[in-house]
Amino acid sequence: MKLYHHFFDFFAVIITSGIISYLINNTFVKYRVNIKRDKETHSGVRWGSRKKPVLGGVSFFILFVLSTLFCMLLGKYLSQYTFDLQWIGIITATLLGFFMGLYDDAYHLQPLPKFVGQLLCAAVMIATGSIVKVTNILPIDIFITGFWVVGMMNSINMLDNMDGITGSIAFIAIAGIFIPVFETQGFNTQTFTLTSVMGALLGFLLLNWNPSKLYMGDSGSQFLGAFLSGIAIMYLWRQNHFQGSYGYMANVILPAIIFIVPIIDTTIVTFKRISRGCSPFVGGKDHITHHFVFYALTDKSTAILLASIAALSAVLYNILFFNFIYWKWYLSVSLICYLSVLFGFIFYFYQQGERKKKMTEHNQNLNKTHRHVKSKETAT
Repeated sequence: MKLYHHFFDFFAVIITSGIISYLINNTFVKYRVNIKRDKETHSGVRWGSRKKPVLGGVSFFILFVLSTLFCMLLGKYLSQYTFDLQWIGIITATLLGFFMGLYDDAYHLQPLPKFVGQLLCAAVMIATGSIVKVTNILPIDIFITGFWVVGMMNSINMLDNMDGITGSIAFIAIAGIFIPVFETQGFNTQTFTLTSVMGALLGFLLLNWNPSKLYMGDSGSQFLGAFLSGIAIMYLWRQNHFQGSYGYMANVILPAIIFIVPIIDTTIVTFKRISRGCSPFVGGKDHITHHFVFYALTDKSTAILLASIAALSAVLYNILFFNFIYWKWYLSVSLICYLSVLFGFIFYFYQQGERKKKMTEHNQNLNKTHRHVKSKETAT
């Protein structure tokens, strides 16, 4: 395996990136560095009540820029130097996502301009050749690409609501994509950047794991959403590894496998909010993470559970990649069943958590009413 032979190089890059990320984030924590936010938004959306720096995404940005500059200036030391138009588009869209999120952290961007910014990220990728291959009908594939990029940016943003969740799931998703890419391409421009971002996430998670000392903020979630959507288009939606008459189905199923947790969370939350007559773009404590806690789990065990589901899916993708060349119909059926079981499992506990929350609120209201009546009787 190439990763085995280049393990020292991989280890050196990821550890160096992790140390730099940790030092950056620890500086924010130590000196309580923050940027001005709307107080109501800050306290209303976050699961925890204690205020913390929301600049974790800055470390992602810095490591991303440093790795890009290294590839530009010292690319000859990599096994492949592939700084093509598609990769430039992904870099541009990722940076655009970061600055849009940073502005949101500082001034609270409204849903419409945020949506327009996400569409712009999608347009940059499409214009530079990052287009999914599903139908081979260009207008339809362009629409699916835009939907995927905007959807991923919102999914990662919505999932960032509890300590350690988004960082760990993003790390696992990148690692799951990284191993097959590294085995086929070695240390090139893309895999070097993926390694640097994984290191940045590790350094961030040391301070974001429950109980956290800082958040990644919208700058981090929008950065990751754009970056992950672009990487997925490059290596999952447009993969040519699987052959056979059913190979095209892998292009649709594999992204869902790798990003199953944010996809399920966004699907359930959007459905629930629309069914209540609420906007799906307004934050709240109604995510799958919250409902696992309402049911019985702690914040930390919820993070471990969802990270385990993401890790299982990443391992499954790697098993498929390294053991199958021809994509058969039964693989599609089996994976659709796997996705359906996961969705059913998470939705069941979401419903149970929702019921338990309502019962708790009902009992609290009864107790308040009882105390109010008793105080009146005492007064008379």
